[in-house]
Amino acid sequence: MNRRFLLLLAWLVPPVIYAAVVVAAGDPETQGWVAIGFTAFAYVAMGVGPRLVPGGRDRAVHAGPLAYVSGIYLMVQVVVGLVLVFAPDIVPATVSVLVQIVLAGVFVLVFLSIAISNDHAAVSVERSHTEVAFLRAAAARLESHRSTVSDPALRRALERLAESFRFSPTASSPGVSDLEDQLRYGLDQLARDLAPGGSEAEALLAVTAISGLLEERNRLLVAHR
Repeated sequence: MNRRFLLLLAWLVPPVIYAAVVVAAGDPETQGWVAIGFTAFAYVAMGVGPRLVPGGRDRAVHAGPLAYVSGIYLMVQVVVGLVLVFAPDIVPATVSVLVQIVLAGVFVLVFLSIAISNDHAAVSVERSHTEVAFLRAAAARLESHRSTVSDPALRRALERLAESFRFSPTASSPGVSDLEDQLRYGLDQLARDLAPGGSEAEALLAVTAISGLLEERNRLLVAHR
């Protein structure tokens, strides 16, 4: 609770100082109040924007560029705002408003482009993690099957297939999603063939089919790099 209270105080210090400076300047003109409004927007954007990044192991990496851009915009807007508060006659009111609108628009465009890029990167990372988990689980399943079969040829085939899964590319793509679904189905079918009452001959055929699907998946991924 004390830590949150201290953070709240630290968050309130800059706007309080800014308000004190504005009050010391006297009653600002209309464009001065407009500048104060844009500065308040920039301050809120700097505080809230980076916090919109979803939680996760890469949150700090994705939030960093947003905080950097927001900080730059805030510093520029503070300078512009102070100039307009203390020297409102330096530029026409219409020009000052247009300049601040352009600054805010550029900031919003850059901020949104970074946020969209972060979303795409997060989806890619999540897909990669899912694919790594699938490949590792497949290799583990095959090793488990290998310990239960007696046919030497089938044992060697299962071992080779497990190694193929371990060294397969982890970066998936929509173009191989159908093949990956077929791989999952093939692994399930292999488990049924190796279950009590199944056929090791059918299992060997299933291993051959899975190996072919995996090779095609890997070939397509390598070709599209």
